[in-house]
Amino acid sequence: MEKVSENGLSVANLSLAQYSVQAQIVLAELLAPLLDVSYGSQEKERVVTLLTTLMYNITPYLKNHTRRNVGSFRACSQLLASLSSYQYTRKAWRRDVFELLLDSALFQMEADCLTYWRTIVDNLMTHDTTTFRDLMSKYPHNTRS
Repeated sequence: MEKVSENGLSVANLSLAQYSVQAQIVLAELLAPLLDVSYGSQEKERVVTLLTTLMYNITPYLKNHTRRNVGSFRACSQLLASLSSYQYTRKAWRRDVFELLLDSALFQMEADCLTYWRTIVDNLMTHDTTTFRDLMSKYPHNTRS
């Protein structure tokens, strides 16, 4: 018989989730600098394919604002902030981040995650002149007579 925790998850699943968050933290700390060193300036385009797959896998964690997902949300936010600091990675994460910014639930996060999101949004807006205009066009204009 499997032990069940207070929140309904099995103890085995909680242990696996703990390792998942630890792996996400390691990725957040090491992936971006490792990719930058591993791929020469002529190979940077190959990184986009790898990171597109990565974004496919971490975006669900960034959309999930439950208490149980706080660790993964924090680690994936840190990972995205780290990746966004490299201009050549932009193609891989721009669309996903843009969609996340349009989600009204995005900023329902722990305060320490705001630092990562400040970096992400800054990197999104500063490297392309049309991004801010595109974002503003998604919100209805308030027209007062």
